[in-house]
Amino acid sequence: LELIDSVLSSPVPSTLVTAAWCLTNFPDEAVKLRTALAQLPPEAGAAEVEGCVQLDHVLREAMRYHAAVPLFDRRVLTDRSATLGGLTLPPNTRVFICNWLLHADPAHWPAPERFNPDRWGNGVAQANPLGSGHFFPFGRGPRMCMGMALAMFTMKSFLATLYRSYSVEAGKGQRYDDGQDYFFGVRIPRGIKVRLSR
Repeated sequence: LELIDSVLSSPVPSTLVTAAWCLTNFPDEAVKLRTALAQLPPEAGAAEVEGCVQLDHVLREAMRYHAAVPLFDRRVLTDRSATLGGLTLPPNTRVFICNWLLHADPAHWPAPERFNPDRWGNGVAQANPLGSGHFFPFGRGPRMCMGMALAMFTMKSFLATLYRSYSVEAGKGQRYDDGQDYFFGVRIPRGIKVRLSR
């Protein structure tokens, strides 16, 4: 995983490390994921990986729990003001949108401090798609990440391959935010020790 550490300035490897940390520190969720992955055919292809609901829910929950990009910024148009929440913002005002707060809003997400992939069942994933008001790990609107579909597929493929072949310990006993860094707005979970065994 040294390769992952060298490119952690991207949301994809940051999210993969986050998911592995969450699955280590919430081991019951790792068991559920392994059980779901064991039901895939030995030579599972893209359709089977994409169709693994538990894998999708684990990834969504990891992105909700510790978003790789916790803060987005936008500017009001330079030639006119805008109204936001009853306030008039002058032209060219910089506005910060904190998905870290919205992803942890207890009014929307029951027990947000708990890593709980099951929360995405029963229509919650459909009610909170990527880019919605309380879940936007890739941003929102016309400037949302254009590589989102590729990123999701890559992360699902990596996690499926990793958890089908190895026992993974990532950051066991470590706090997630020890040694964290930021690069171009991406949260970089540095210093998380990973142990893989067949």
